[in-house]
Amino acid sequence: MHIKLSEPALIDDLVRYLERCDVRARATARHAINLDGDPSDSLLGTIRLDGYLRVWCSMHPGVAAFLEEREATPQDKA
Repeated sequence: MHIKLSEPALIDDLVRYLERCDVRARATARHAINLDGDPSDSLLGTIRLDGYLRVWCSMHPGVAAFLEEREATPQDKA
């Protein structure tokens, strides 16, 4: 799973925030953050991650963050 961000200048800020929330994240593109050890593997993880993003967005009015499913890689299929 990854996160798309409407404001690329804030990617590093969101990565640091997620790391403080014990979510392993890294910027992978100008507008995207990859979540390592996908915290959304469970319903509880998805709810927590959604909450973290809502809080972060409320601290950054006008900025939107979107959770997106990542496509399966060949390693995932092995």
